[in-house]
Amino acid sequence: MSNAQGVKSRILNLLHQKHPEPELGARLNQHLNRRLKHDGLPSFDVKSAGYKKFADFLTEELKGQVIIERPSSSGDVSISLAPSHHLTSSQASSKLPSIKSQVWQAFTNPDESRVRFYRKSDGRIVHYLADTDSTQKEAVAKHPGNHVQIPPIPETTQVQWMHDFLAAIDLTQDSRERCAKLLDEKYSSSLNVNFTRELGEHAKNWSQQRTLKVTSVIEEWAAANDVPLALLMNGSVSLPQPAKQETQQAASKHIEKRPQLHKAATLLELLDEEDIKSVVIPTLLSTLLIKSRM
Repeated sequence: MSNAQGVKSRILNLLHQKHPEPELGARLNQHLNRRLKHDGLPSFDVKSAGYKKFADFLTEELKGQVIIERPSSSGDVSISLAPSHHLTSSQASSKLPSIKSQVWQAFTNPDESRVRFYRKSDGRIVHYLADTDSTQKEAVAKHPGNHVQIPPIPETTQVQWMHDFLAAIDLTQDSRERCAKLLDEKYSSSLNVNFTRELGEHAKNWSQQRTLKVTSVIEEWAAANDVPLALLMNGSVSLPQPAKQETQQAASKHIEKRPQLHKAATLLELLDEEDIKSVVIPTLLSTLLIKSRM
C-alpha cells in the first residue's frame, strides 16, 4: 500500500469511527497524524502531497467518498462520510488493529472496585481489588514508574453507545422495545452479549461500531501515556517476561496441550467479576458436584 493510499484508508476509518457525526478538519488531521505515528509512519504533510490545504486534499483525493461542509463565514470545515461510502464491517475490521484480549478487558470492564495498570517492563496488565491487599498492589506501589494506570470506560458511556446505535437503525417495534428494556439493566459483558443477539441482522454492524469506539479510547490513552500502540495489539513482539513465575509458565504449557482449556480461559477474560462470581463459579461447582455423585 502506498503512503497516499495508507493516508486515505486511515482517514476513511477515522470518519467511519466518528459516523454519523462529522469531524472538524483540523481535528481529523491531528487524529490522522497520531495514528500514523503509532503505526511507525511519518506525519502527513499536505504541501508535500501537492495541496495548499488539508481540505483541498480531501476534496480531490476522496472525491465522492466524503462530504465537506464549509462554514458560511469563518471557521473550520466539517467532514463526514458520504452515504455511498459507509464502510462495511468486513472492510473496517480488516484495517483495524486487533487489541489483545487482556488490554481490551482492562478498558471495557467498568468494575470500579478493580484497579488496573499497564506494566511497561513486560507489557502485561496488572489488576487488583482496590480495597484488598495483594502482591500486585504492593508491586505497583513499589515501582510506580513501571506502571501506567488504565481508566476503564464508564458503564454510562458504553450504555450510551448502545442507545446511540439503537436510535440510528431500523428495527421492528418489538425488537426495539426488547433492546431498550435491556439497556435499563446494569451494564455488564452479559448485557452486551444479549443486546448484540437482539439486534439480529444489525449485530455485526454494532460489534464493529463498538470495536471502533473502544479502539479509539485505547489509542488516545496510549498516545497520552507514551505507550506504543503496537505493544497492545495481537501479533506484536512480546517484551521479556520476568524470570519468576515458573508455575504460571507450566500452567500455560498445560493449557496449550489442551485447546479447550485455552478457549475457556479466553472466554473468562471477556467476563467481568460479577459474571464470574454469579454465573461461572456456581455452574462449575454444580457440575463438579454432579460428577462426584456419578
